[in-house]
Amino acid sequence: MEEKAFKKPALQSRSRETVKAILEATTRILGKDGLAKLSTNRIAEVAGVSVGSLYQFFRNKNSILTEVFNEALERNFEHLMNTVRSAHADESVQIRSFVTGLIEAVFENFEKRGAIQRILIEQAPELIGFRRVKEFDARITPVLLDLLKRSEIKIRPADPEMAVFVLLQSIRGVVAITFMKSPTPEEIGRAKRELIELCTRYLEPTPES
Repeated sequence: MEEKAFKKPALQSRSRETVKAILEATTRILGKDGLAKLSTNRIAEVAGVSVGSLYQFFRNKNSILTEVFNEALERNFEHLMNTVRSAHADESVQIRSFVTGLIEAVFENFEKRGAIQRILIEQAPELIGFRRVKEFDARITPVLLDLLKRSEIKIRPADPEMAVFVLLQSIRGVVAITFMKSPTPEEIGRAKRELIELCTRYLEPTPES
């Protein structure tokens, strides 16, 4: 069941600072100690707020995690959108360079926030539901579709909408499985290279097409 984040909105400046401290504390604990050591008492201690103050804004630990994950999804989205915007602005963009930039942006999100991203993969269905993932795809799909439909970009798939779907799900699947097992830098590099090659060859037209 999808967990609601806030118990009440943080409207005042002081309230917003309290919520920010709680979310930052949660992120630090997850990064250092993992989900097993996360509790509302521990979060309040690290945030420097009382447990009572914490419960003014959040129902429980899961509601805090929900908001942390929502923020992580939003950061992921903005990072990917910056990559897509750059590709849109480049009139000579090629499939390989676009795919490389997109996949490197996804990997960068995970490498910077590995602990959060791994827990997000494992806990997202329960805490934030698939609705947020669908919303993520619904926001980025039209932008990717516009890019692939540009006259100077030739792709092999006859159905651009399905091509975007396959592209997104292929990247999501490979990256999720890669980072769930705490990969070494060498393993990350191999996965990234192979995924770039896979997606590029899927999208690029063949010589006879």
